Amino acid sequence: MRPSSTTGRHVRPTLRRGIRGCAAKLEVNDKTLNDWIIKHSKTKRVTQARTEEHKELDRANRRIHELESENEFLKKALRYLWWVAYLHPLEDVVFER
Repeated sequence: MRPSSTTGRHVRPTLRRGIRGCAAKLEVNDKTLNDWIIKHSKTKRVTQARTEEHKELDRANRRIHELESENEFLKKALRYLWWVAYLHPLEDVVFER
C-alpha cells in the first residue's frame, strides 16, 4: 500500500472511492466526510451534545453581557448629567411649594 498523497496515511483505494462517492451524494467535500468518519471512530459521535449545563452557562453569559452594557450606558449618562450640573448649577432654580 502506498500512502495517500494528501493525507500521508495508508488508505485502501476502494474505501477512498467509497468516501468520494458518498461525499458527492451528500454534496460535501470528501476530506470533510473523512474527518467526520475519523472523529466518529474516536468519540463515537460526530458532534458534542449540548447539555443543560452548557445552555445555562450560555444564558448566564448573555445576561452578564447585557448587564455590563447597561452599566456602561449608566456610567456615560452619569458623566453627562454631572457635566450638565457643573455647567448649570441648581443655585438659580427656585422650587415652589
